[in-house]
Order: sequence, then structure tokens, then C-alpha cells
Amino acid sequence: MKVKNVFKTVSIVLAILLVLTACQNALPHRAQWWFDAIECRYDVTAGQGLSIALIDSGIDVSHPDLKDCDIETIDLLAIDQDSDMQHGTAMAGVICAKPNDENGLIGIVPGVKIYDIRAVDSTGSCDNSVLVQAINIAIDKQVDLINISIGTKTASLELETAIRDAIESNIIVVAATSNAGSEEIIYPAAYAGVVKVIPVNKRGGYLYGLTIPEGERYIKAPGQSIVTTMGSADRLYGSFDGTSIATAITSGVIARAIYENPKAERNQLVSKLYEQNILCVSKIW
Repeated sequence: MKVKNVFKTVSIVLAILLVLTACQNALPHRAQWWFDAIECRYDVTAGQGLSIALIDSGIDVSHPDLKDCDIETIDLLAIDQDSDMQHGTAMAGVICAKPNDENGLIGIVPGVKIYDIRAVDSTGSCDNSVLVQAINIAIDKQVDLINISIGTKTASLELETAIRDAIESNIIVVAATSNAGSEEIIYPAAYAGVVKVIPVNKRGGYLYGLTIPEGERYIKAPGQSIVTTMGSADRLYGSFDGTSIATAITSGVIARAIYENPKAERNQLVSKLYEQNILCVSKIW
């Protein structure tokens, strides 16, 4: 079953509407309020020995703050399909960016290996079969985390099976929920065992009037005015809002927690994140 139209609709919510403003090429480190909010210190080696599969639109590996990162690209789209790599590049920035100069972007785990699995085309669409293929590749690569900053309203047995296989392989799957409201069910975030994320502002308030449904658990992560990398030669940085970027930040923090606590049970680390009022690295251990 294909969900191309659904992905296109959801991507408009999760991706296109996320870009609020474009910044100039100069980006002071101090613009990263979220980095201070999660109480994270920059460590260029953080994340070494770990890997994250970033299933998205692709990463611009020529970006000054990403060119020295350990990124392996796996392209699942037809060779004649164009791709707008803005979304994937933005997600990668908060996770692993290494500042090229004093004005560059700081990532949470610059030492992590990223499997850049390109599955979303230039229209923001992703076939269900391609997403399943991407997840299976991540399983084969034995990654530690899978970041899925996209979603669909349509449930799929094939997708649910792939997610279950990943979780049973001891992979932490982090997926975006909807910006349209907590009552809108989005997959794969809705599947059992997936880490769900809700975006918050600088004051810890939920964006877009979102609420956490009774009985549900969400990680609350920074998701407003998040300055990150962009895949454009004339616009290296931009400001993003929404669940997509909050999901990527969450993946970075979980990877950082694993790196800092290699002997800890991973499920316990994630449980501690659920208990926080806002995602915070220093309070995990």
C-alpha cells in the first residue's frame, strides 16, 4: 500500500510549515537557546561508537557544519527524482553538527555516525514501501536509534511490523507526532514502543495548543525557534518550529545519554526523559 498523498499532506504540516525564517550565514552559538535549555555541553567526541538512522529527505553533506561529520548516504529514491534536502539537513544539524567556525552550529552528538537514508522526495512525499525499506536497512545496519521526523495518518501492517522488528532488535525508534493536534493519530509514532515527542517553547508550554492525551506518554522537547542547518548555498541556517525538529533533538539527547551512560539500561534512560518537564541532558543521570 502506498501513502504518497497522505505523506505529502502530513509533510506540509511537519516540514514545510516548520520553516519560519531564514537566517544570514552568520549564526552565533548563543542563538541556540535550546542547547542551553537541555543543559548540554559541546563535546566533539560525543556519540562516538553510536549510530543513528535519519530517515528523511536527505542531508546536504557539503554544508560547512556537516562536511566533517560521519555521514553515510543511502538513496532509496529513483535516480531521476529531485530532492529538497532542507528538511533532512535541518534534522541532521541539531543532532551532529560540528561548527565550521565561531559562528557555526553546535550539534548534540557530533561524533555519532549518521545513516542518511533518503526516502522523502521533493514534494514531501514518501511511499509506505520505501519507509518500510528504510527501517529494514536501519535494522541491518544495527543502528542504535532511528529518527523518523515524518508521519502518515494511515496505519499499515507492513510498517507496524518493521517498527516492531526494529524495537525487538534493541533499536530506539523516535518519531514525530502531528502539529495539527494531539487527537490526530500519526504513524509510526502511534505504534507501541515508539518514543513520541511533543514540542515545547522556551517557557515549556506546548506549541499549537497541543495537549497530551490521558494515559499517553510524550517526551517534551524544544520545538520553537530552533536555528539549524539548511541545505542551501545562499542560506546556510534557518529557524524551525514543530514536532519534526523536536524529534531530532530528542534523538540527539537519547544518543548523548547512551554515550554518557554506556552501562545503563537504555529503556531506563528513555523513561527518565519522559519524567522531565522539558528534555534535559544533565538530569538524566
